[in-house]
Amino acid sequence: MNVSRETSIADLLSQIANNLNIEKGVLDLNLSFSGLTPSAVAVLLLTIYRLSAKPMLVLSESATASERFYTLCYNLMPRSLTDKGLVTAITDLAVRFSSKKLEIATQFFGLDDRLSHFVEFNVYRIVQEAINNIIKHAKASKVLIDFNLNEGLLNVSIEDNGIGFRTENMDSIEGLGLQNILNRAKMMNGNSTISSQPNDGALIEIQIPLKSHG
Repeated sequence: MNVSRETSIADLLSQIANNLNIEKGVLDLNLSFSGLTPSAVAVLLLTIYRLSAKPMLVLSESATASERFYTLCYNLMPRSLTDKGLVTAITDLAVRFSSKKLEIATQFFGLDDRLSHFVEFNVYRIVQEAINNIIKHAKASKVLIDFNLNEGLLNVSIEDNGIGFRTENMDSIEGLGLQNILNRAKMMNGNSTISSQPNDGALIEIQIPLKSHG
C-alpha cells in the first residue's frame, strides 16, 4: 500500500468514529486499541496487514465507509475463517481457549455451505467476544457454543456454567463486551437476548436472518 492509501484509511477510520455515529466498540477500537487515535489504529492495522500476506477482498468504487472498514477488518481475520469458513474457525477458537479449567464444546447443525463474509466476520467476533467475557468474568468450567441453521435463520447460542450476573447490571463490568455482542447482532438485522442470574451461568442467544445478506 502507498502513503496516500494509508492516509485515506486513517481518514476513513476518523470518519467512521466521528461522523457515522458508530460505537467504538463495534469498530473494535475500544478493546485492543484503547487510548489510540483512529489514525494510530489505522497505522497499526496496516502494519498487521503487511505481515499477513493475505489478499484483500475486492471493493467496488461505491463502497461505503462502513463497508471499507469491515473489509479491512475481515482481511485481518484468522486464515481458518477466510479460507475454510465459520465452522472451522469457531472450532479452532474453542480449541485454542480450552484448558484444564475450561472446557469449550461446539456443535453445528445445517452449516454445510459458506455464509456471507459479513455474517461470518460478525458471528466470529460475537463468539470471540463471548469467550473473552467468560474467561475474564464468569469463572466457568464449561461452555457450549451451538449453531443451528434452519430455513434461512441462523441461531447461535453460547452458554456457560459460571457465576452469572444480574442482567440489569450489564452496563458495569461485563457491559462493554456484551453491548458489542448486541450491537453486532443488530448490524446483521438479527435479534439477541442475554439471560443470566447470579450463580446460574449465562446464555447468549442470537438469531440472524440470512436472506437479508444474500
